[in-house]
Amino acid sequence: MTDDSMRGPSPPRPEPVILTKSYDLARWLLERTARFPRSHRFGLGEGIQREALAMLSALVTASFTRDRAAAIRSASLAHTRLRVLIRLARDVGCLSTKQYVFVIEPMEEVGRMLGGWSRSEREPSNERPPGHAR
Repeated sequence: MTDDSMRGPSPPRPEPVILTKSYDLARWLLERTARFPRSHRFGLGEGIQREALAMLSALVTASFTRDRAAAIRSASLAHTRLRVLIRLARDVGCLSTKQYVFVIEPMEEVGRMLGGWSRSEREPSNERPPGHAR
């Protein structure tokens, strides 16, 4: 029988690498900012948490929708704000140099992936004639 209803559910779509890396990054940042000194936990710490979650959320949207451009821009902006806040956390002593070096490597990797994804979305080969859904 070739009836579609007999096939069962389709296999789950694999999670994009950028999403996995961003998830791991956000988890590490959430755990670390919870241990910031009280004087920085509710300003700087919450800012880092907010931007990490905003980036992750935008990447989920970009990963599982057809119209990705706006979500990729949103993720890129959150990534940039997050990078600045992480540098500030190091400069005020909330992150050690070792922790900063540890977190900046995946930040740079996610940034490179975002840049590549953004460029691929702008290429003419990804454009469809008006009226054609992606």
